[in-house]
Amino acid sequence: MNSKEAKALRKRADEIIVEWLRTLVPEGEDRDRINVNNISEFLPEDVAYYANGQRRLHAMTPKYIVKALKKDPNVTHEDLLNA
Repeated sequence: MNSKEAKALRKRADEIIVEWLRTLVPEGEDRDRINVNNISEFLPEDVAYYANGQRRLHAMTPKYIVKALKKDPNVTHEDLLNA
């Protein structure tokens, strides 16, 4: 994968995270406050956890989503949650 493709996947991953975070905001709250520039405020700092002697990625982190996008570039946040 070249740098242009990787950059596009990371950008798409950020968009998916924003879509997902906006679904978590309760009714009456300002959903537009969440955008691509401030998603790091809403995500956990840890990207992975250890289970059964293996390092596993937390769901809905940028690294997890980029990995899923490499398999299927048309994946949505609903697909990732139902997987």
